Amino acid sequence: MIFNQFSSNLKKELNKTNNANKVYNYIDLLSSLDNSLCEIAKQSLVTIFETIDKSYSNSIERKRKYHIKAHHNCYF
Repeated sequence: MIFNQFSSNLKKELNKTNNANKVYNYIDLLSSLDNSLCEIAKQSLVTIFETIDKSYSNSIERKRKYHIKAHHNCYF
């Protein structure tokens, strides 16, 4: 997933036909890749924390040591 997103963004930037200002294109390419890496990092962190949370909430050890209250759909 991460490699696919990164490579598709790289291909998209490299396929741009405007080569009039190569320095600007290079900076634009680096900026785009930086944005892609930031987005990948954000998605990865969210996935990691969701996985940790799910693993902990389903943990047999947690269920054995702590009383589990019923989850209600009302908020105060």
